[in-house]
Amino acid sequence: MCRSIKTPKEAFVDYLKEEGPRERLMQYGTSTLSDVELLALILRTGYKEKNVLNFSFELIKQFNGLGFLLSASKEELLAVKGLGKTKVSQILAVQELSKRLLVHELKEAPLLNGSHKMRLFCANQLGHKKIEHCIMILLDHQYRFIYSEEVARGTISEVVIYHRELTEKALKYSASYVVLSHNHPSGSLVPSAQDKQMTFKLKNALALFDIGLLDHIIVSPKGTVSMAEMGLV
Repeated sequence: MCRSIKTPKEAFVDYLKEEGPRERLMQYGTSTLSDVELLALILRTGYKEKNVLNFSFELIKQFNGLGFLLSASKEELLAVKGLGKTKVSQILAVQELSKRLLVHELKEAPLLNGSHKMRLFCANQLGHKKIEHCIMILLDHQYRFIYSEEVARGTISEVVIYHRELTEKALKYSASYVVLSHNHPSGSLVPSAQDKQMTFKLKNALALFDIGLLDHIIVSPKGTVSMAEMGLV
């Protein structure tokens, strides 16, 4: 009996159907899949020169990790060969869903019972930025999430915030508490003298309106640190 020889493309399609990521996910769960395989499920297809698994591997490598890829900007993604508008939209949708999930969890549980989630939220927002950004998170009197916003953007080594603007924003949303967070692209998790001074001034400015500064979280690609836990707030 003569058997036809499959082309590499046909063989790869059979692999995806018979023993690929989708089937293993359904049978054994998401935890059994690698980052490359999960990304391949999101992208669905590769392009002419690479199948979807090879393409996913190269993308993660090019962005120095899945975290950097899933926090890349639209412009950075569109600049990659093989990532058209459809695939970029899929990646951006995953980014936004992960952010919204964290916001939902913060709304459901008071901060004091979920400080890990607050750190995770800050890391998600800032951990992979290449220049310094500063965000503020506003909470109600029950320590529940109200609103967050980027309030400053600086250089690779510093960011400047204006205490009056932050205080006005907190008053606008009737916040009872504020959490400040900014990133250190250098990777350092040590608060600088400027970080300490910024925190002290903002705490005093907010206190004039009976608004508490709960924490100042520093984020880097290596992790997060709480200045409140260090006794600096």
